[in-house]
Amino acid sequence: MERAISIIIVSYNTVDILRECLTSVMTHCDAVTTEVIVVDNASSDGSCVMVRREFPGVRLVSLTDNKGFGGGNNAGVEVATAPYIMLLNSDAILSCDIATPLTCYLKEHPGVACVGPRIVLPDGRSQPKTFGNQPSLWRIAMQSTGLSRIFPKCRFLAGVDGEYRYSADLTVGWLSGVCMAMRREQFMNIGGFDSRFFMYCEDIDLSRRLAVYGRIVSLDDYPVMHYGGASSKTLASRVTNAVWQQRNLLKIISDTSGAFAMLLARLIILPGLLLRLFIGLAIIPKSGTRNNFTLRAAWARLLDILGRSPIATIISS
Repeated sequence: MERAISIIIVSYNTVDILRECLTSVMTHCDAVTTEVIVVDNASSDGSCVMVRREFPGVRLVSLTDNKGFGGGNNAGVEVATAPYIMLLNSDAILSCDIATPLTCYLKEHPGVACVGPRIVLPDGRSQPKTFGNQPSLWRIAMQSTGLSRIFPKCRFLAGVDGEYRYSADLTVGWLSGVCMAMRREQFMNIGGFDSRFFMYCEDIDLSRRLAVYGRIVSLDDYPVMHYGGASSKTLASRVTNAVWQQRNLLKIISDTSGAFAMLLARLIILPGLLLRLFIGLAIIPKSGTRNNFTLRAAWARLLDILGRSPIATIISS
């Protein structure tokens, strides 16, 4: 029987969580119609040995260097055989078969290019920042000033990150790469993930380019539990990630609206960073400076906006 969907899981040094992820996939998804592909980004924790030993039915793609989330998924889709693909984070856990309903949704809605389920945290709450609007100067301004969070139900004031779900079948600008399904042919036609995005915002960029084929839809159903941050546990790595998110968001603005728009976006972001810096300073009596993520991330992002310091210097300062 022809496989209906290929599930692509990219992993980097997450052997224990990857095992849990694969166990959930093999438990809930139809082994006959579902192809499971693990792409290992040159892990050093024995992930490949574990997959070969414990999940012989899984197709393993072992890369010799870390190509990041986007590059890893591109490598997985290259060898996929099904007409539909589902990208799944290695730190995401399934509680039901979501591959089948997502495939059916795409078949029943030819005007939809990409669809994703509801992403929840381990405590059952919906995870923030799993869908949103395509970046624009207005959306960045709303997010930077905090207005999108103060008035989460107002679409006009919405930022890049979605703060409120207006319907169970929501058309959005982008979906999180934690879990997203699409047609393999369309993914290949747009060239897959842009290799310039090693990590962060690559799902926003992919959604933007997939939108030429139809709507991007977030469903409030088939919850997928996401641990989050499995490869970014230290404060230094979290600060670095915040800088990369900012850089890549500005890269998208440059791609879509030009260099001048990117310059304006930098100016728009500045007041928000200064506000966060003030908040970080205000909580020093409680949090100190060394473990003060608000302060350190705002300072790192501010320096990067001003072009004053590379990431390696920022996270060690």
